[in-house]
Amino acid sequence: MNLDKLLLHFSEVMEDIFGQVNNVNDLLNDKKKMKLIESIFESLDRLGMTVTQVVPNQIKDSYYEGIQEASVALQELVATSAEITATVTAAEMSAVISGVLAAEPSKVQKRIHLEALSEIADDTLLDLQAAIRTAKKNAKITIEKTLNDVRSTMAKNLITGDPRKVAAQEVAQAFAKNGLTSFVTKDGKKLPLDFYARTVVNTKIRDAHVKGSNQRYTEAKVGLVQIHENSTTCPICSKYRNMVVSLTGEHEGFKSQKEVKLPPYHPNCHGTTRPYVEAFKTDEELQQERDKWKKWEPEKDTRTPAQRKAYEKEQEIRRKANQEKKAYANMVMALGDKAPKTLGAYRRMKRQNTIKFQELQDEYRSTLRG
Repeated sequence: MNLDKLLLHFSEVMEDIFGQVNNVNDLLNDKKKMKLIESIFESLDRLGMTVTQVVPNQIKDSYYEGIQEASVALQELVATSAEITATVTAAEMSAVISGVLAAEPSKVQKRIHLEALSEIADDTLLDLQAAIRTAKKNAKITIEKTLNDVRSTMAKNLITGDPRKVAAQEVAQAFAKNGLTSFVTKDGKKLPLDFYARTVVNTKIRDAHVKGSNQRYTEAKVGLVQIHENSTTCPICSKYRNMVVSLTGEHEGFKSQKEVKLPPYHPNCHGTTRPYVEAFKTDEELQQERDKWKKWEPEKDTRTPAQRKAYEKEQEIRRKANQEKKAYANMVMALGDKAPKTLGAYRRMKRQNTIKFQELQDEYRSTLRG
């Protein structure tokens, strides 16, 4: 299973759990309630086992892809060395080339790679397993609290219709809203399990890639890297774009990676680092990079008005996509097998505003009204 399939699997497990909740006909029966909770726990436990099997390999692949990317970048430097030999001594060029052409890492370097891989993989697994535990806890709390509220309403004779049907509807609605919350942000946002998993995995995979590249540069005796960002619109990435950072902390005038964070800066960040070889730069070029740090203001938004506008447009598209995911999950919870089979099918029906989609929307609203 690759990364995309793993993230899709999170959503599939959630949809399956929503279906389980939607298909229980008498949650006021304690045995059926406990059977549902146990079934949800089993589904999430199986998901946890899959995560343990898949994530370490994905981290490893990304780390070594980063090493390979760095090796290519170093080789490109050597290939263009003829253009800069006028400013580089033979000894300096020899040192760079020997570092670039080193095919096999030493035993110490291999151990460093393994330690870095282990740390990233362990951190990722700990985050995901904690998210799954939180989702299990919230699933049980949501079901039991909602049923207690229904029973309290029943005791006051305020329920009209079949109490079992009312209980099923109330649990389905509450579960769709908060049932599989896996993380709560500082500002109170409740993140569902599949969204949080995507956030964690994408960030850690990119982190592994960048760390692999930086370790390869260190092996090649290249202690400075330049942050390379494709995005010019992101308010976070734009602050660090093209800044030169010391991997070792031994370069006067340059901030070290202990002082300044290297990519990724957020879950969708595609930033990386490129080698910046002092020996290949003039004194004026090096001073220009040092001067950038003197003027650097991390709290200042340096984007142009056009870049800010483009970023807001990107975010609006992303917000709409997330809203559609949530709306689809709610429809699956309420309608079960009657809902479109996939998110893609739901989006197509919505875009075309088909008669079938309108009928499903009416039935969905009717279900919510009870």
